Amino acid sequence: MAWVLPGVYFVLTIAHEGVRLGRKTYIVNMAEGNQRTDYVSVSNTLIGFVLLFMGGVTAWLSQWGLMVVIAVLSALGLLGALMARALPEVER
Repeated sequence: MAWVLPGVYFVLTIAHEGVRLGRKTYIVNMAEGNQRTDYVSVSNTLIGFVLLFMGGVTAWLSQWGLMVVIAVLSALGLLGALMARALPEVER
């Protein structure tokens, strides 16, 4: 059991990096010219605010236990994956 949590953390870290790379690639392919830097900078700022907000939310949720935090974050991840499937295709 001691190796399960580090293994899950490793997989989640790889998934997080994949999401970050995918977000930036999608924005770069969607934008044109000088808009690319604007979109990436706004996107990075918004993600920073979302991470700070969700850190507070998960800290608040932790009073009900770790499983509640994991369940809420898992549900949000699934919702995000479903929403990502609805994004229009952009290719260059």
